[in-house]
Parts: sequence; structure tokens; C-alpha cells
Amino acid sequence: MSALVGSYLDRFGNTVILTRAQWEDHIVAEHLDMASLLWSLSRVLRHPRQVNQDTSLEARRCFYRDALVPRKLVKVVVEYPLTIRMCHSSLLS
Repeated sequence: MSALVGSYLDRFGNTVILTRAQWEDHIVAEHLDMASLLWSLSRVLRHPRQVNQDTSLEARRCFYRDALVPRKLVKVVVEYPLTIRMCHSSLLS
């Protein structure tokens, strides 16, 4: 099993885990801008501006929150049972 990067509480009181393999091999590898935003995951999950059910996979929820970096919106996708599957940020317009 991959080492744990972090364990986070979401707004619903669930514990969500992020493994090193998921962080490095998927999230950072595919969304390089997230490498400097690891610190924001706790804030996005605990205090999101919006939470949506993923439109393509019922087992996923999408959490959205602005990062403290100007004009960045961070999206964290959680797949239940409670694993962070992907994260990315985008510029706010």
C-alpha cells in the first residue's frame, strides 16, 4: 500500500485520505499546478464554496474553493469510499 500524504475531514465529517501514489502519479503528474497547492486541500474539503455530485460517476463528489493564491479555483474530486482521486486548479475569470 502507498504511503499516506494526508488525512482530511470533509464538510460532512468524513475522513478522506490521499496516498503518495495518487498525489505523485496522478494529481501532480497530470496537474502540475497542484504541486504547490497541497496545503489547500484541507481548506477545500472542510470549507468548500460548493459541492457537486460528479456528473459521470455517482461515487464521486467535487469540492470547489478558491485558493489563497489570487484568482485560483481548486477542485478536489473525492471518490467514495473516501479517497482523493484528482485535484486541479484553474484561473478564475
